[in-house]
Amino acid sequence: MHKGSHLMGEVFFALCKSINTPRSLAAWMLYKYKEHQQLAELSSDSRAFDNADSFHMDYIVTSFLRKWKGLKVAVNRKDEALRRFAIAEDDCKQTNERFRSYALGQADPGADVMHIARRKIARVLGPFSVSKCMKHVGWGPGATADLSRRHARIDNKLSETPSVTQLALPWARIWLNHDILWFESISGHSVGGQFTVLPSCFKVVDYNRVVTVDKTALVDRTIAAEPTFNGFFQKGVGRYIASRLKAICGIDLGNQEVNQSWASLAQILGLSTLDLSAASDSLALEVCRHLLPPDWFDYLYSLRSPYGLLPNGNKTRYEKMSSMGNGYTFEL
Repeated sequence: MHKGSHLMGEVFFALCKSINTPRSLAAWMLYKYKEHQQLAELSSDSRAFDNADSFHMDYIVTSFLRKWKGLKVAVNRKDEALRRFAIAEDDCKQTNERFRSYALGQADPGADVMHIARRKIARVLGPFSVSKCMKHVGWGPGATADLSRRHARIDNKLSETPSVTQLALPWARIWLNHDILWFESISGHSVGGQFTVLPSCFKVVDYNRVVTVDKTALVDRTIAAEPTFNGFFQKGVGRYIASRLKAICGIDLGNQEVNQSWASLAQILGLSTLDLSAASDSLALEVCRHLLPPDWFDYLYSLRSPYGLLPNGNKTRYEKMSSMGNGYTFEL
């Protein structure tokens, strides 16, 4: 029995009892008799309800245990995550093909809208400046393409031979040419004068490492651990984009108070939240090429990983611009 199952049972029973609908009764019976598979697969179709309050209550009871690890289901969550990963890639591929056809002269039915979008994006991003992006570089706490999460401490990232993709290699060489301490940590040699960083100081790769992490009882989430230097620079451009969003649009990605205040007024004002499925896996490459200013696109493209190394050892060529784990995906 999962640790905390007794307490969770008491909490879930209290919830179901307070809601007191046919759905809450069904959910409790499934939990009580350990029909965890059916419980995890429960869904709520808003079209079956005649008012928001009824849907709200049944949605709560339907979703309450979805992420609880105590549910025992006959599903390989990792395999399901990779299946959805492949579906998202296929969607991006179809989107890329459609946008390439526009570039070759086929009529674009949304050309006017895309033109407006490009202008707005260019205004938010402003003129591209690599030096401003470089001011924000750094790492997150996670793994890299060649360091597991357990070993992904800053001291290891600074002392191990750093991985980098071919297109990002020039940026990495420029950085190390000015970061003597990092260079000394990698090379094991003290620098007493001028020096040049050779390609042998790097591990050149063409992939990030696709892994899965917990999401729900039915499916894991795929993320990708980026090469060391790619992740370092990606973080910088992501933070810079975030600073532009805040300065130009007043959108502070580090502060949820605005979202929370609108959410509290949602029922009164008739608002709702749109939650897109696989949003972070849907940044199709050609859409980004179509919308971003060319110099911005070129820099972001140089920092991305062209391939993903799957858990089975196979490599897949990305149809998306960037995946979860890339340091600028969220901001982009």
